[in-house]
Amino acid sequence: MINILFVCLGNICRSPMAEGLFKKQVAEAGMNDQISCDSAGTASFHLGQQPDKRMVSTASSHGVKLNHKARQFNKADFNTFDYIVVMDESNFNNVMKIKPLKGKAKVIFMRNYDEYVLGVKEVPDPYYGTMEDFQTCYYILESCCRNFLKEIIETKSLKLQSNHNV
Repeated sequence: MINILFVCLGNICRSPMAEGLFKKQVAEAGMNDQISCDSAGTASFHLGQQPDKRMVSTASSHGVKLNHKARQFNKADFNTFDYIVVMDESNFNNVMKIKPLKGKAKVIFMRNYDEYVLGVKEVPDPYYGTMEDFQTCYYILESCCRNFLKEIIETKSLKLQSNHNV
């Protein structure tokens, strides 16, 4: 089983959307028995809260269900997960500050998988923005999750179920 953790600041906007999108894409590929994911935030602002209502609405309008309660990223996540996927430079720095010497997780930027904009590290945080910002965030994450899943399938030589594709 390959375990992936999506990380943003408060775990109520970007990372739960990435988690929901990725779970949907993994299920559509028939790979629930090979890949799992979760999300967390580097800050403790929203512990135990549901995702932001605007993000839930955005997700729902695209057929994505978000059913996550915010939790804080912790040192143990480096040994629980194979990949820690961060949304921006601040998240990356916060994650790396507590990285143990022997943690197994590979830390990567979500935007590494953006096929439309090269060289950008940040998934913009829509929290203080408009509903259009939440839609933009959705489209960025949808594309990045799809490309990340393709890479995992290729690099880990995973098998798609015959009636599924990515």
